[in-house]
Amino acid sequence: MLSPTIDFMDASSTNVSSWLWDFGDPNSGMENTSDLEDASHLFTDTGTYIVTLIVQTPDKCPDTITKEVRIIGQYILFAPNSFTPNDDGDNDFFFPQGLGVDHQSFELYIFDRWGDIIATVKGEWGNDISIGWDGKANAGNQIAQMDVYVWLIRTTDILGDEHEYIGHVTLLK
Repeated sequence: MLSPTIDFMDASSTNVSSWLWDFGDPNSGMENTSDLEDASHLFTDTGTYIVTLIVQTPDKCPDTITKEVRIIGQYILFAPNSFTPNDDGDNDFFFPQGLGVDHQSFELYIFDRWGDIIATVKGEWGNDISIGWDGKANAGNQIAQMDVYVWLIRTTDILGDEHEYIGHVTLLK
């Protein structure tokens, strides 16, 4: 989820005088607990959380329920529409970014205007921008001509579902 806020509702009897929610999310600090009958919590990260509700009647009779909540990351792929591979340290690589991408699976193919594959990048997805396309064609030493190129990206998300995207990128000099 991009904004993992979950609303919790107390479904116990009407004879309850106090509530204590523990969302099992210690990274949320003071927001990890609530004493409201119905509460909301914004989880700090993906993962499995054990949420506990302790209720008490006016006669001080407590009851507890515990449930598991799984926050699964959203899968999103972002790809720039241009880059400038001129070794100035800014936008030197065509480097797609994403959320929820399985880090073991990444394939990037670059095609010229005639549909010929001029670059292939395969490997492990990560934050290393050199994983992207450096603007060189056919394993050459020179930057390809300024033009619009078609890209194909194949990835797998963290749930194992395969994704394939096609777009274009402009190489600027």
